Amino acid sequence: MLSSEGPTTSDSLQSIIKTVDEQKLKLHFQKQIQHWKGNQENPTIEDDRTEKLDVRGLLLANPKNMEAELKFHKELFSKLKFNFLEQTTKEMFLKRVLAVPTTWTSPQEIAETDQRIKNMKIHLKAFKRETEAAHETLSSLVDQVCNEHEELLKGRNRAAELLEKMGPLNAEIAEILSNFDPEKKTLSELMEMNEQLREPVQTLQTRLETLETQLSSTLSANETHLHDIAQLESAYTDLSTKIAEAKQAVQLRDPRLDGHLVWCQSWTAKLMELSGIVRVEAVNIDELVVEFSPNLVSGSGIAAVLDMQIREVVEGANKMMVEAKLANVKLDISDIVQMANNNHMSHYAGSKSSSQRSTATTSPMHIISLIVQETRTRLTTYFLRLKEKEQLETKEPCLHICWDIEAGLVEVGISSGQIVQVKLDMDYPKHYSCMQVVSVEGCDGQEVGWTVEDIQNKIELERIGTITGLIEALSG
Repeated sequence: MLSSEGPTTSDSLQSIIKTVDEQKLKLHFQKQIQHWKGNQENPTIEDDRTEKLDVRGLLLANPKNMEAELKFHKELFSKLKFNFLEQTTKEMFLKRVLAVPTTWTSPQEIAETDQRIKNMKIHLKAFKRETEAAHETLSSLVDQVCNEHEELLKGRNRAAELLEKMGPLNAEIAEILSNFDPEKKTLSELMEMNEQLREPVQTLQTRLETLETQLSSTLSANETHLHDIAQLESAYTDLSTKIAEAKQAVQLRDPRLDGHLVWCQSWTAKLMELSGIVRVEAVNIDELVVEFSPNLVSGSGIAAVLDMQIREVVEGANKMMVEAKLANVKLDISDIVQMANNNHMSHYAGSKSSSQRSTATTSPMHIISLIVQETRTRLTTYFLRLKEKEQLETKEPCLHICWDIEAGLVEVGISSGQIVQVKLDMDYPKHYSCMQVVSVEGCDGQEVGWTVEDIQNKIELERIGTITGLIEALSG
């Protein structure tokens, strides 16, 4: 804050303000008088707080214009009075402001005041938190008290109801006692007998409820059995009819048919054996399980199980599709299944006649045979990889080899102190092009003698088709 500069400055300011106000008031009255007289030199002069009053047409030599002139003077006087009051209020405000003595405030006091304000704000926040916590506590207490009060009111109402019910009971007891016959048993004996019989009666009621429950469950089970018996009877009738038809067909068939059937069974068994299939089981009408022999490659010892499910897909017409997955082996055959289904769809789309389409739709055997054939081929290559890995680990235990069968990535160390990483295709080891060299690194900071391009060119030139052959070629 600024301090006062003494009485001289205050008096000079007051005198300047008074002079300016007098000049402004004088100019204001001059403007009003000129406006009222109708100054032709400056007809547009008007006060910023009064609207322009054009009374030149009213000041005519006519007695009827007296009322208009009187109205004009009243309006002019009211506006002049407003300006005077406003100016007086401004002067009083300025005089009071100048009359208040000003004092200097040091920066230290300002800092202390700010610190006190901060401390007060901190205390205020803490007090606010305490107040809110107390408010929550009081609110919970109020809710608890209200709940207890409601429970008390309910208990009082129940007690009042019990008292109302006890009145007639007391009257009945009094009447019974007054009419009590001494020849009969006393009331106490009757009450004791009632207590003795209460537990047997409760036991009998519980047993009765249990028997009713058992009876209802027995009735429902009986209804279920009757329904099952009816279904079995209908199935038995159908089977009897089919057996009779089969017997009739057996009596009428050609005797040479049995020999043909035996030959077909033996041929099918031999074909399955050559295909490496041990068992084919139809779980239901839509599910088929094919178990491959663990001896697809000697020494593999793993039997893969192919689980296939047949489902219908509605896309304009019913078409059969097959879903298949392998068990006991971490081998993905989704591409084989997709390929077989796509071939089936193209075959279905290429069938022009309705009979061909129905055959393609209702007979998915060519899909199943294709999946089985491709899966057997992939299993053979898979078991060949396993066998080669086991042979490498057994014959050369000191050789660094890390083979991820599922990912198809092999890392081997050669005698020159280098580690070679090779990526194998899913068809490995059919052809030398199934191996792709990924990287070559030196062991323990040694220099790399072979490069990726050198090893890849060596594989292609010498037609190296196996990891064993690659190790022998690089170590020789």
